Amino acid sequence: MINTSDKEEYDAKDKAYYSAALSAWFTTKLERDKQLLSLSVTAIGLLVTLLKIGGVSTIRQAVLFGIAIFLFLITAITIILIFDRNAIHIEQILSQSEDQDKILGILDVEAVNYLRTQ
Repeated sequence: MINTSDKEEYDAKDKAYYSAALSAWFTTKLERDKQLLSLSVTAIGLLVTLLKIGGVSTIRQAVLFGIAIFLFLITAITIILIFDRNAIHIEQILSQSEDQDKILGILDVEAVNYLRTQ
């Protein structure tokens, strides 16, 4: 038979493990979003610099530069919206309303998809 102190110790370890796993998951997701934002903003700066230095010689180049800047801009805006929704979602969790935020899920998927098209 399991005594009460062993069960309490097991429950405490289980809670600690869950807390550490949840913290690692949040850190990983937020770090990925920060990297996506940094990459997108840096790419926009690089593309604008290349346009100023070298210019464009064909309409095709102008269109490709425009599309690339637009997609990186969409990614950056999406990530900023994700950070905002993350804050709202965490506040909801802390207030015991643990419903999944559908908009946050869509934004997260879209940010990764835009970056993959680059």
